[in-house]
Amino acid sequence: MNTEYLKDHLEKVKQDNQKRIDHLTAQIEARKGKGLEFADLEKELAQVKTTATRSEALAERRLADAEKAAQERADAENAKRTSKAAEIDAKRKQSALRVWIAQGGDPKEFENAWTGIRAELLKSAVVQGTADREKRTTIVGTSL
Repeated sequence: MNTEYLKDHLEKVKQDNQKRIDHLTAQIEARKGKGLEFADLEKELAQVKTTATRSEALAERRLADAEKAAQERADAENAKRTSKAAEIDAKRKQSALRVWIAQGGDPKEFENAWTGIRAELLKSAVVQGTADREKRTTIVGTSL
């Protein structure tokens, strides 16, 4: 379930429980003030408090479970993205190594040069991505 829904639900459960407790407490005080018997209301109040504690604990557990599941999904998605990025980076590195060797570069020197090459590739990808986005925006914004 949606964690926001469960947070709202928990808050409503707490408010409802407090209203019930307050109502019974007020009834007990009213009976006390009139000198009437109130043992039955005290027993009911004890039951309501027990039920309130249990219902709030259940709502809190459901919220905690939902938050844990959401965090696990987010962690899995981040791990997937990280893995994909590492895979893409490895492919880029292999491709760059092939070009390096094809152009007469020494494979042993490539590792030292890779950091700079990688930075240049990232810069180029950012510039190209920005240009592509601007181009799409321009085409969409104009009538053909």
